[in-house]
Amino acid sequence: MISLYRLWHRLTDRGFFALGLIIGVSITTVFFVFVTFVSPIDPFSDKSSENNSSQYHQGNQNDSRPDLMYWPRRIFSIEDSVAQWLMMIFTVGAFVVLVFTLKTTREVGKAQVAAYLGLNIGDITIRHIRDGKINVSIRANIQNSGNSPAFEARVGYNIMYVMPNETTTVIYDIERIGHVGTPHPVIPPKNSDQGATLSRTMDATEDAVIRFVYMIQYKDVFRDIHHTPIFSGTLVEHPGDSGKFVFAMDRVATN
Repeated sequence: MISLYRLWHRLTDRGFFALGLIIGVSITTVFFVFVTFVSPIDPFSDKSSENNSSQYHQGNQNDSRPDLMYWPRRIFSIEDSVAQWLMMIFTVGAFVVLVFTLKTTREVGKAQVAAYLGLNIGDITIRHIRDGKINVSIRANIQNSGNSPAFEARVGYNIMYVMPNETTTVIYDIERIGHVGTPHPVIPPKNSDQGATLSRTMDATEDAVIRFVYMIQYKDVFRDIHHTPIFSGTLVEHPGDSGKFVFAMDRVATN
């Protein structure tokens, strides 16, 4: 059974929110036009209770202007007591509090069942190819530590080389991170892993420093799109194992 939250998002995604807004504005416009042009021309029926004199009656018989307050007087009566107005204000305030409470409760509930993805980096291989080219291959696992599955998860990453004095120059813009990996249809919850191989072949010199930047984008059970912060670091040789490389993270860029 579809939830009200998902139904609301489907309606807004398909333009029903804009349609409802247009209908609401149209109804409001029609109401004001109705008040202006359809109000009774002879307002004596309302004013007779205030003044029953024949002089007042004769003075208003020739008044052909619409009574713009005809309908508002029937909606908001001046005879309403203070208690009624206070009750109305209290009702409006209680409604606003209820709406915010429901919104907060919904957000807390979503956070409790949300999927949380991370990238566990495994083996890193750097191979020197002919003509000054190198191939960098990173074996990683996408891990879901949340309480619900993640859908269409993919890793956006960039493997680049910089000179030793340029190691702090990193691209953090999500839109510019390329080499998006193949999406994984479903990643189950509770520490489930899905393997991914991230690689790139590029020109590089012997003393080049290899940089690795990545983020993960996915959809949750509510079909909302999420992405992790952007992580970046350097691929350095393992101090205790010559020929083996590890990822030394040096920065996390919040989105």
